[in-house]
Amino acid sequence: MSEETRAGTKERSPNFPALGLTAAIEAARKLWQREKRTQVPPDVAATALGYGSLSGASRAALAALRQYGLLDGGPGSVGVSDLAVDILVHDEGSSEWSEAVRKAATEPPMFAEIMKSHPDASDSALNAYLISKRRFSADGAQRFIRSYRDTISLVNRASQGYDQARSTEPIAQGDAMSMPSAVSAPQLQPGQQITVVALPLTGWGRVEIRFIGEGAPKPSHYRKIKSQMDLLLDDDADVTGAS
Repeated sequence: MSEETRAGTKERSPNFPALGLTAAIEAARKLWQREKRTQVPPDVAATALGYGSLSGASRAALAALRQYGLLDGGPGSVGVSDLAVDILVHDEGSSEWSEAVRKAATEPPMFAEIMKSHPDASDSALNAYLISKRRFSADGAQRFIRSYRDTISLVNRASQGYDQARSTEPIAQGDAMSMPSAVSAPQLQPGQQITVVALPLTGWGRVEIRFIGEGAPKPSHYRKIKSQMDLLLDDDADVTGAS
């Protein structure tokens, strides 16, 4: 990665994948199609990815796959990981594919950090944070943002696909009331995403809370849900359908 001089000292941008997750998955697909699960020398893997030799560009691509958890093996041999196979063999939009994509997206430590600390930040705000607080070079910050935005875009697609797959599953009918056989998928506005939070109910099942909006839900959103639930309980409403 590029370096810049700051106060007379050369500093290197923190490590992050050179490829966005979309490109990394396509690279893993090429390796899977050529070698399946066989671990091969890095130069053979680089050829499978479309590079003429093991160069700086091909090493960066292989490193990106490893950072996403899509590559297994040591310095002498590499092969696609179980996580990569989960993404490649399951249909896009399925719960298995969506879960594997979300896991891969949070494997790079810097991506996981930004998803948690700056879920709604603009590119300008993120650029300022990376340079001033995380000591990125200017060029490194821009390359990070491009890779990170591509990854987040795929995560949003995965969240929508998971939610739509869930919406077509029949809802169990209880004795107390008749329930619809499916929940319709929401119409998303530009910039919106779906975040599903599943909560176990011991001895009964689980409940899923679906957030639809711009960015990930914030603590204030959870507090509002709690307030609404408190109102239901104060009104002695039968929200369980059970006696």
